[in-house]
Amino acid sequence: MSTQKITGGCQCGAVNYETDDEPSISGHCHCLDCKQASGAGHISATFVPREGFKVTGQTTAYSSVADSGNTIERHFCPTCGSRLFAYPANGMVGIMVGTMNNLEDYQPMFEVYTKQRCAWDNIKGDLPSFEEMPPKE
Repeated sequence: MSTQKITGGCQCGAVNYETDDEPSISGHCHCLDCKQASGAGHISATFVPREGFKVTGQTTAYSSVADSGNTIERHFCPTCGSRLFAYPANGMVGIMVGTMNNLEDYQPMFEVYTKQRCAWDNIKGDLPSFEEMPPKE
C-alpha cells in the first residue's frame, strides 16, 4: 500500500469515503460469511482505524455474526447496492478493495479461511495462508 490517502466509493457516486491512515492489514477471506455477503468466492479487504475514516453520503447497514463469532456491520449504498466497507468488532474499518479509487495500491498480506476456499477460487502468489483466522499476536 502506498502512503497516499485511500479514497473510494460506490458505483453510482452517492457514497464516498476517505482516510489518511495506512492500512494495518490487508488480505483475502474465504469464509462462508464473506462469500455470501460478496456474492463471490472471497473478499479482498484492507483495514484502517475507524476513527480516521470519513464517509460522505448515506449508507445502509446489515449486521451479522461472522465465522469468527464476532458481529460485523457491513455498509452498502442503498441506491446502487455497492458493498463498501464493514465495521468489525475490533475498532477497524474493512474497506472492500474493489471500491477503492486506486486498486493498484492494494497489497494483500495473507489469505484466511482457506479450508473453506472453493477449488475454482485459486489466488495466485505465495501469500501466507491460514485455514481459519490466525491467533492474535
